[in-house]
Amino acid sequence: MKAQGLAYRQALAALRNEYTMGDDPTNFAALIAAEVAQIQSDRVAPQETDEYKNLVRDMERRLTGGELLEDEDIVLDETQHGMDGLANTVCPISGKNVLDLHDPVQDERGFIYEREVIEAYIKEASRNRSTVTCPVAGTSHKITVASLRPAAGVISKQRQAKANRRQSMDEDIL
Repeated sequence: MKAQGLAYRQALAALRNEYTMGDDPTNFAALIAAEVAQIQSDRVAPQETDEYKNLVRDMERRLTGGELLEDEDIVLDETQHGMDGLANTVCPISGKNVLDLHDPVQDERGFIYEREVIEAYIKEASRNRSTVTCPVAGTSHKITVASLRPAAGVISKQRQAKANRRQSMDEDIL
């Protein structure tokens, strides 16, 4: 019913733009019905689109290849990561850029946090429930203090940025 209403509105808009008054009487009901029929025949069912077919094919591959992983719908591959391959560019709790974190750590899925704030989050959240989930929206994997490890990629980028600043300052002095 909603699609028919949309087709009807589109038909009225098309007639508004295309209709020219003539000497003969106009059967608007017939014109609108013909335009609606044309619009509906031009529509492609979502199941017929390449995007839908590719989605179904990918899902079938995943399902037939084994059990789906938790949070698989948001797993990022190397081409989808943010800044230089990092899973997130901002700590989801403190809101700081990950390159500005004092003690960056990452969970098992690669999400990066400031150690102090993620440990406080885990401690507080574990008071109310037995397991703590990742604070990143759309994720549901479990996190523990023990599973956190230094975010080597961020630490490396921080060191590189510091070296670049030093080199730039040295060049400015010369």
